[in-house]
Amino acid sequence: HNDELQNAERDSRMRELFESGVVGMTITSLERGFIDCNQRYCDMLGYTSAELAGKNWSSVTHPDDVAASEAHYQKMLSGEIDGYQLAKRYIRKDGSTIEVNLSVRCVRNAAGQVLYAVAALDEVTEHNRAKRALEQREAMQRMLNDILSAVLAGFPIDTILDNSVRQLHELLPHLRVAYNTIDAQGLLHVRSSIGPAQWPSGRND
Repeated sequence: HNDELQNAERDSRMRELFESGVVGMTITSLERGFIDCNQRYCDMLGYTSAELAGKNWSSVTHPDDVAASEAHYQKMLSGEIDGYQLAKRYIRKDGSTIEVNLSVRCVRNAAGQVLYAVAALDEVTEHNRAKRALEQREAMQRMLNDILSAVLAGFPIDTILDNSVRQLHELLPHLRVAYNTIDAQGLLHVRSSIGPAQWPSGRND
C-alpha cells in the first residue's frame, strides 16, 4: 500500500512538472517514439503533439548528435545506468537548429525492465550563442595584443600581417581572410591564410 501511495505521489508530481511548461518534457517508448509531449517541448521543436506522435526522438535529433544519444540510451536500456545528461542539438520543423541541455531518466518495472523514458529539455541556444560571441571577442582582443607586441618587438610587417591573417582565419573559419601588398615595382600581391598561426621565436633585425 505504501509503495502504491509513493508511486501515485511521484506520478502526480511528475504530471504537475510536465504540465507547468517550465522545461520541455516528453515521455518516450523503448522504440524512441513519443508517447506524450508537453506544450513547451512542442514549441521548442515547432511541431504539434499530433505531428510528433508519428516521429521518434532520433528523427528530430541533429545528425551529428545521434550517435552520442544512442550510446547513452543503450546503456540505460541495458541497466548500466538509470539516466543521463547530455548537451545536444535538435532540428526544428522549420529546419533551424536549437541547442539544449537534456536530462533523461527511465522508469522500470519490478523486474528492472525499462517501461518508458522521461526526458526534460532546457533550451540554451541563445545562451550558447552569447557565450561563443564573448569567446570570439576575447580571442580578437588577444590577437590585437599579439599584433601590438609584435610591432613593438620589431618584427617585419609581412610577418605580422601573415600571422594576423592566419589568426583571423582560425577565429572566423567560415570567412575568407586575405590582404594585398604592393612591392617596390608596384606589383600587387594577394596574401591569404594557410596553416596555424605561429609567431617566430626570434626577432629579425
